[in-house]
Amino acid sequence: MNFQPYAISQSQMIGAYAPEQILRGKVLELLPDRTAIVRLGAKQIVAKVAAVEPPLEMGKEYLFQLEQKPNEVRAKLIARTPSASFTEHVHNAADSVTQALDLKNDGLTRKIVQFFLDHNMPVSREPIQHVRALLSMSRDLATDLQAVRWLQEKQLPLSESFFKAARALSGSDPIQTQLNQLIQVVEQMQSDHPAIQKLKAALHAFIDFPPQQAIAKFLHQIGAEKSGTLLTEYLSTQAGTAHTNDLRPAVASFIAGANEPKALAILLNKMSLKQTPQQFFENFFTFVTEHSEIKQPFHAGDGENLFFTMLKKLGFDYEFRIGQQQEAQTKESSLPLDTLKGHLVAVSQNQTMPQSVRETAQMIVQKITGQQLQLAAADPFVAQFSLQIPVPHNQSLTNVSVYLESKRDRKGKLDPDSCTIALLLDLAHLKETLITLYSQNRCLSINIQNDHMDVRPFLKAGEPLLSKRLAALGYRLLSLSQSAQIDEQLKKRVSEPLTQTTYRMDVKI
Repeated sequence: MNFQPYAISQSQMIGAYAPEQILRGKVLELLPDRTAIVRLGAKQIVAKVAAVEPPLEMGKEYLFQLEQKPNEVRAKLIARTPSASFTEHVHNAADSVTQALDLKNDGLTRKIVQFFLDHNMPVSREPIQHVRALLSMSRDLATDLQAVRWLQEKQLPLSESFFKAARALSGSDPIQTQLNQLIQVVEQMQSDHPAIQKLKAALHAFIDFPPQQAIAKFLHQIGAEKSGTLLTEYLSTQAGTAHTNDLRPAVASFIAGANEPKALAILLNKMSLKQTPQQFFENFFTFVTEHSEIKQPFHAGDGENLFFTMLKKLGFDYEFRIGQQQEAQTKESSLPLDTLKGHLVAVSQNQTMPQSVRETAQMIVQKITGQQLQLAAADPFVAQFSLQIPVPHNQSLTNVSVYLESKRDRKGKLDPDSCTIALLLDLAHLKETLITLYSQNRCLSINIQNDHMDVRPFLKAGEPLLSKRLAALGYRLLSLSQSAQIDEQLKKRVSEPLTQTTYRMDVKI
């Protein structure tokens, strides 16, 4: 069978397939002049069909093995998939492939081959052997095969390190649960070991970062006078018996003391506020971000927003920074380790640490690495990924799931004019909330899905301010709405750790 691709050239087809690959094919339509429309793997093509006995039948499935000639791609018929029982179908199809590729014909190999065929993945000898080696001791074959599928789809190596990172993503415990458990363990450890002390500091910096550090930097930027006015306005909204005039010395001391714990304790005592320092900073942070007269302190650095700062603190650029050091031929080791991932790696590799601590640190490292791999894309012009990011909340960590679909430009950057973003949050008062943002030509539609509370009055009140701030960023707000029910399919897509690619180049027939 000689491929004559519809709407794309033979040269493009040659790059899309490799010799000796076996794919499941289905004849969708028989055309005149010995041609047929065939769905081969995940693609639909038009093929010239040579004489085959018995002839190909429309609606039937077959196994084809690819042959690559100098200037064309051909496929030879391996077998027709039988329409008997499922058990016989699996056995016969897998047998045909293992025989054609000269693979070991045992139960595990047949299951791997059948999984590849069922998900329209090309089957080749070397990848199947790699997968068999990875899964030889598998305790959960179905989950591990999904990790393999995810790696193949992203065109990532089928190596042990990549496989462990992909498998870690589908683990039962989310990363924030593992981090919260690790925090409790290291706090109880009576150890002066530098690796443990650095890990403790990194964990505290990660948890305390958003409200406290962002507020401190923001107050410093706007100056003492404006900071004092803003803080006084906030305190005047809180419950308490103190008058604002009585607060001026305490406010001034707090601003001058750069948010020192002692100055904050005096301030909270003056206000008779029964809040922890963390709660105070979180509440004040919320007040500042909602204040219409003050620029929002979302930026933690020059041109860098809080979300990307959190990713860096987590260690998403860990390997990149190590590479920079190697290029600079520097012996300084603190730079790449000054991330949560770096300190976790140091603990996991230290044989003097308790085994349980090393194992937990290693599992979290694999989770972070898996999240980094989410950003990899086989298609250079399309981005699609789902991230489950731990974020600080009430001196602990909670989870925020972020899903994004976007086009890429020729330099690989995300296209802000055409993208879909979804956020899954578990909030204290609103409970489970799914927020979707659709951007098309800088026009933004935002929908909040929540079945616990009617937030439409709040959306209506905040829409003018949101529209104004989006306009300052070059966007136009088309709509801001609430849906009373949560889309379970979209929720699954956002929270699914191993996102399977759903986009593909359309071929019109």
